[in-house]
Amino acid sequence: MNNKLYNIFMPRHKYLLVGLFLLCFIPIGSYSQISQGGSPRATDHLMHSQDFVKLGIDKVADIQQMKAAEKTGKNAPYMYAYSIPVNLNPNNSGTIHSLPNGGKLWQVAINSEGASSISLLFDSFELPEGAELFIYTPEKKWVLGAYTSRNNKESGILATQAIPGDKVFIECFFPGGDVSSGSLNIGQVGHAFTNIFANQLKDGSFNESGSCNVNINCPEGANWQAQKKSVVRLTVYYEDVPGWGLCTGVMVNNVKKDGKPFLLTANHCIENQSQANTAIAVFNYESPWCDGLIDGTVNQSVSGAELKATNTKIDFSLVMLSKAPPMNYQPYYAGWNILGITPTRTVSIHHPSGDVKKISVDNDSPVTGTLPGFGYDDDVFWNILQWELGTTEQGSSGAPLFDNNKLLVGTLVGGEATCANSVNDYYQKISEAWENYTPANEQLKAWLDPEGTGTTFLIGMDPYGSVFCEEVDNMEQNEILILKQFTENMPSDGYWTGHNAIRTTQYADKIFNTEDKDLLSLTYKVGRVEYDSPSDQVIFKVWTGVYQPEVLVASKSVPLMNFQDSTDYVLYFDSIYHFTGNFWVGYEIFYDNQVSGPLTDQFAVFQVTPRYMGVNTALFYQNGVWTTYSNNYWDSMSTSLGITAELCVDIPTLGIPQTRILNISDQIIVHPNPTNGDISISFPENITSGITMKLFSLTGTLVLEKKQTFVSGPVKLDLSGLYAGIYLLRLEGDGFVASKKISVQ
Repeated sequence: MNNKLYNIFMPRHKYLLVGLFLLCFIPIGSYSQISQGGSPRATDHLMHSQDFVKLGIDKVADIQQMKAAEKTGKNAPYMYAYSIPVNLNPNNSGTIHSLPNGGKLWQVAINSEGASSISLLFDSFELPEGAELFIYTPEKKWVLGAYTSRNNKESGILATQAIPGDKVFIECFFPGGDVSSGSLNIGQVGHAFTNIFANQLKDGSFNESGSCNVNINCPEGANWQAQKKSVVRLTVYYEDVPGWGLCTGVMVNNVKKDGKPFLLTANHCIENQSQANTAIAVFNYESPWCDGLIDGTVNQSVSGAELKATNTKIDFSLVMLSKAPPMNYQPYYAGWNILGITPTRTVSIHHPSGDVKKISVDNDSPVTGTLPGFGYDDDVFWNILQWELGTTEQGSSGAPLFDNNKLLVGTLVGGEATCANSVNDYYQKISEAWENYTPANEQLKAWLDPEGTGTTFLIGMDPYGSVFCEEVDNMEQNEILILKQFTENMPSDGYWTGHNAIRTTQYADKIFNTEDKDLLSLTYKVGRVEYDSPSDQVIFKVWTGVYQPEVLVASKSVPLMNFQDSTDYVLYFDSIYHFTGNFWVGYEIFYDNQVSGPLTDQFAVFQVTPRYMGVNTALFYQNGVWTTYSNNYWDSMSTSLGITAELCVDIPTLGIPQTRILNISDQIIVHPNPTNGDISISFPENITSGITMKLFSLTGTLVLEKKQTFVSGPVKLDLSGLYAGIYLLRLEGDGFVASKKISVQ
């Protein structure tokens, strides 16, 4: 174990904020394929009692049939899963459980023996208000959800990402107890025959792309960090195969710069509206380091799209995603150049064989060319004669081609390039696709310049670039950050902000906030990391609470292998959370042996050099108790953790008029409080629509949930069955939210 104590300086203008404010949080859902937050409700007992719906395929015959249906060469999606038709819904499958809070839980388990991963296609998806659907592995290490009514679409279809393994649980909570409300049916199960989650110590989640490919976060990609955020990995369900395939797409800006989520890809990736309905755009799937030893994450995605234009003569499709990517996805809409002038050099960013994001570079000018054998028009392609860096593969289809000004000039259609001989790739020219084809549904101009302004080139855009954000932490200017050993000169005892001899399990620091703010990201200054197993992990957390963390708002698990010593780790949750006051940020760590023994794992975040006479904002959690560092029995000190919160104001909902959610906590009256039975909740006179009431313990556990469809006078809530203690009552309704602390005696 490395004995070195790391010291870094913070030459930033920061100041310590003080004050206490009652806090209310609002999860601003991403309105996308991936989650609105929360956790599955099913207990281990319910899971163990659930029988699996067993599926299976004649692996050799079925997969050979699908392979035979593929087009040859690069002019095709990268197929990874065979699809099995099913008909699973609350009326004919699984088990329905009655819950203590009056709601009901539908649960069904699927086993597709031998699958390396499972994907689901809901051919009917319309959840009622308050319902929550989760998809997860048996050990709950991989969870998708919650999907809610916010994920409902006009198409009534929801495609989900692959989840590793051949067993998966699906559960849906219905707060009113009526499982027939809404519409829910699983129509297809994707049985993956290619292990897209294979060996995460290798390059990417597939480890399928050629060794000549270069990760986007290598030095060669340093000047393309904005443009890379426009590139997504696409998953599409192909009914005619039937199967699931992978391509690449690029988000594109339009002349109106209104944030509409247009995405450009190849026609052979998305040919029709049925395929667009099932498309999943995965943002930021990339390895964090150049060496590619660490897989990327696939938890930022948008499901479903509307086909706007497609053209088989030049092979492009333009779709508009069902929802705009939220700000925590850090999206970028690529600019373009339709002049048709030959670039001096070109770059392509793509997902070869569905792998993490790669970059290919041609330092010479492309030539105008024709891709023979597929019926395409003549001379409508940029022909890359040879890549000097990298190549492209199946799965790269639809990838952008950028010119020397970092503007989009084409998307990949096909070609011959491989690692062995990286020559002759063909990209459709957007200058030819712009308006050479008369129908609006076969050209780009009608959608990217609908008012016909004549714009010939447009720079790229961060659709959230005008949002004001600030960094908030408790590190003063020029304070030194250190790793403080638990016992001086005894590195085996660990650190005061990580694994240590007293088996501290959680750490937290207070974020002082006086206004309505949205939490966009957290930056952890990681000082030390060492792991015994690649599956070992740390869980990053956000809590509400006045004097200590009380109610868990958000959490995210990250493998220890994703970190390096003395680096900043920027964390984005799946949702953006709105705060009106103070909150807590921190992390939870785990031990191979909770009582004694060597510290096989090491994870620690930098802390401020102890201010022995200064302000303390940091706490640690041990044996079920939060303790401030200044009241630390072993080593009293005043300090703060190296964690920075990025807080933003008025994040817009792109393409949708923003509705501000009001915090009306000060207008809610709860009586009696304290109570040993019923409470009466009084609302303002203008609140008459339905409300959802949720009661949480101080550890963040949901202990009671009730939905009231109409408010007329005070609402009663029976708390007589609860243990004595402090609880947080959360009220949610149309355009408002409120929180109240309740004391049960």
